[in-house]
Order: sequence, then structure tokens, then C-alpha cells
Amino acid sequence: MDRMARTTNAFMAIIFAVSLVAIAVVGVPSSEGPEFDVPTDPLAMVDDDMRVGFASPEIRFLAASAAAKITYPWQENLEGWTVQFVPGEGKVAGFTWSSEQHIEIFVRPGDDADSLARVFAHELGHAVDVTLNSGNDRRSWLEQREVADEPWWPQAGRADFTSGAGDFAEAFAYWQLRDTDIRSEIAGTPSDADLALLLQLSRK
Repeated sequence: MDRMARTTNAFMAIIFAVSLVAIAVVGVPSSEGPEFDVPTDPLAMVDDDMRVGFASPEIRFLAASAAAKITYPWQENLEGWTVQFVPGEGKVAGFTWSSEQHIEIFVRPGDDADSLARVFAHELGHAVDVTLNSGNDRRSWLEQREVADEPWWPQAGRADFTSGAGDFAEAFAYWQLRDTDIRSEIAGTPSDADLALLLQLSRK
């Protein structure tokens, strides 16, 4: 083997060795291991125009999983409304600011996608009520639920669940998630007739 050939072979050996090191550092897909697809983000369609906000990447992951459980087209029917998922502690899980058309969901220690979905659905029920319902609509709901004498708005010092508004929001959450943990203190699990009226009152 002449000097030129030896030099060429040595050079090729160096190139091969460097290539192996690069593969070891960067890595190559394994034919035996699982392949991970980029998950579809159910909030992507509203994230771009800032209608949904998140305090951290961890909260965003939980919020996206929670929102995926909601089938109601709130982005279409509740124009102008925004939602913010923020860290929280204590008993308050969510709040609807009707005048600002804004919902806050408080992500507390121990919350998961299911618990956040329930809070989100309840607060969406309030947003639907204040956006789409009239006084006659609310009276129809109370009559349908056979609690016509109950106040629609929470009274001073009393919980949301003791009012017609809270009952409507709880029924809305049940409609979306079929969660049997109905927390309304004025009526029970919504009947098929209740849900039929709820559907009517939730249309734009």
C-alpha cells in the first residue's frame, strides 16, 4: 500500500470515528422503543389570540387536558370571554367575573385534569347564564327544576350552590361531564327534561 493510500485510509478512519461519537451524543431513533408524537393541543385554537392564559407550563398541561373534556363550543358562543388558569390555595376553585367577561380557574395542590374540568365546566355555566339568558329564561329554569321560589343570585353570606345561578352552573357541569357529584343545594341530578331545557338556554 503506497503512502497516498495509507493517508486516505487513516483519514477515512478518523471521519468514521467522529461520526460514531456524533451519533452517540445526538442519539438516533430506536426501532425497538416507542415513538412519541407531538400531542394535539386542544387549546391551541384559543391560545393564539390570548383568550386562554396559563401561569406556568405545568398548569398549561393540566388545563389543556381539562379543556379537552369540555364539548361545549364556548369559543364560538361566548365571544369576548377569556380564561386564566392560575395557582391557587384554599377552598375557592374558580370565579367568574361577569362584567369583565373573564373566568379564573385556581389550580390547587392535588388538582388533576378531572377536577379542573369540573371547575371549568361550572364556571362556563355561569358565563353562559350571564351572556345568553334573560330573566324569563331563568324563571323557566327554576320552574323546570321545581324551585321557583329560590333566588337566582346568591344571597349575602350564602354559597353559590344555594342559588338558581349555582344550580344552573352545576347542571351545566353535569351535562358536560356526567359527573354525578351534584353540589346544588336546591335541586338534585338534572333529568332528561332539565337537560333539554339547558341545551336550549345554552344556544347562542
